[in-house]
Amino acid sequence: INFYEYFQKIKETIEDLDIFDLQKAQAETKQADILQAYQNQERGSQNHLRSFNRMLQRNGWQYQPQYISLEKFQQIIAGNNKNGR
Repeated sequence: INFYEYFQKIKETIEDLDIFDLQKAQAETKQADILQAYQNQERGSQNHLRSFNRMLQRNGWQYQPQYISLEKFQQIIAGNNKNGR
């Protein structure tokens, strides 16, 4: 087992789950300030997911999302890093 690959995939899994949970939380709130906080946290998790995915790809490894859809995952990794508002 390659421990570097293993730990990179763990980091991606954490961000994958964070994004999933934050999207669910956003759908369940109507308070603008809380919604804004969730959106900022999701942008940060997406940035981390992109970064971790680039590290895996440089080594020829792949991550398969376990929580968010493959379509959402591909959309995130194809995007650019974003700042909070």
